[in-house]
Parts: sequence; structure tokens; C-alpha cells
Amino acid sequence: MHKQETEEAGRGAGARPETWLRRYHRTDARAELVCFPHAGGAAGFWRPLSDAVRQALDVRAVQYPGRQDRYREEPLDDLHRLADLI
Repeated sequence: MHKQETEEAGRGAGARPETWLRRYHRTDARAELVCFPHAGGAAGFWRPLSDAVRQALDVRAVQYPGRQDRYREEPLDDLHRLADLI
């Protein structure tokens, strides 16, 4: 995907990591786990897991456009485009 397409995708659903990934705990863990919410879910679902395993894993949770703090953004309805942006 070209830079312009990425910036325009999802009406503001930019590809910046801080937009897409939530990190609930700072950790020195050597392994990183990226979690995807279930259908209709949001990144906050993974916060309890992050708390439980923070000594062993650096948990990152994907936040989709149209969910929680990204509620003003237009949700994406194309799974391939969503995957490219993440």
C-alpha cells in the first residue's frame, strides 16, 4: 500500500503504531505478544492478560478504528485493508 493510501485509509486510520497498538504495562520482558480483539471487541479486552503476564511478556493489543478511544474514526469493512494497515 502506498503512503497516501495508508494515510487516507479508514478516514484517519493511520498506520502509526501508537494509533493501532495499546500497551498497558511497561515491561522488560524479552518476548512480545500482539493480541487481536474478537469480532466487536476492543483492545481493552486484553488488559487483564497484560497485567497477569507482564513479567514474562510485553503485551500489545490492537485497537481497531471505531472502537473505544478511536470511536470517531470510520470502521473498516475490508479485512485485507485492515490487515495491511495494522
